[in-house]
Amino acid sequence: MKALGIDKTKEVFLAIKPAMNNTRWRVRSEAIKMFVELSVHFKKLDYFKTYWEALFLQSFADPVTVIRTYCMEQLPVYFLNFFMFMMYRD
Repeated sequence: MKALGIDKTKEVFLAIKPAMNNTRWRVRSEAIKMFVELSVHFKKLDYFKTYWEALFLQSFADPVTVIRTYCMEQLPVYFLNFFMFMMYRD
C-alpha cells in the first residue's frame, strides 16, 4: 500500500466504505479494522474527515458489542497517530 499514489489511496478508502454498512457484522468489523489500519498508516486526516468520520462515529452505536468495543479501543490510536502528528508536523 505504501507505493499507492493519492488517487489509488482514495479509491481504496472508497472501496471499503460500502462494507461499513453491510448487514453482516463480521464484514463491518473487518472493514472498520482495515479503515483504522489504512488511516493510521497514511496519516491522512483529510481522508478521515471527508470519508470516514461519520462512519467511524456511527460505529460507536453499532448493535454488535465487538464493533463498539474495537472502536473505543482505537480512540487512543487515533489520538496518538493523527492529532499528535498534526500538532508536531513541520
